[in-house]
Amino acid sequence: MKLPTRPLVSAALLLALTACGGGLSVSIGDDDDAFAEPRSSGRPASVQVTAASDARLEGTYASGDLRVGSVLRFSGTGPDFCEFRFDGLQGQPPASALVMRGNVRYQVDTGEVLGTVIFVGEVRYRAEGGAVLDRGENAIDYTGATFRTGGSAGAELTLSGTIPMRNEGKPHGC
Repeated sequence: MKLPTRPLVSAALLLALTACGGGLSVSIGDDDDAFAEPRSSGRPASVQVTAASDARLEGTYASGDLRVGSVLRFSGTGPDFCEFRFDGLQGQPPASALVMRGNVRYQVDTGEVLGTVIFVGEVRYRAEGGAVLDRGENAIDYTGATFRTGGSAGAELTLSGTIPMRNEGKPHGC
């Protein structure tokens, strides 16, 4: 019988970290996208990209079954926040060769969306705020959110639409 190695490695790492004393402290950077593997959600999603610096990125990105990771809660030196990943928003013509993925971070209990990082193809864009947490629908709604690449001369795009999130197993306050 073959045992799954990923859960065993994760459990061993968690035990090692907590054995060091002082509890578990998790720090997640914007580029660290390995913390909650997206999986089939059974939920559709669609977003519209407009006003892109690169007009080839404009159009609809959609999925009939968006892959979404579990919502995780993180504690640190600042306010606690919740975060989840999504993947599989397929560009529709003319952007059909592109796939959008990303992660969304929002503050515990308030639901204030702190930031979203998306990748369109392999290009990273970031928006601070520009979205609303809809707890009733378990989704993040974007209405004209401006996303930018890094640097003062960075490219930008505007995003509107809805990204669903998982409800099952959400930590308290998320």
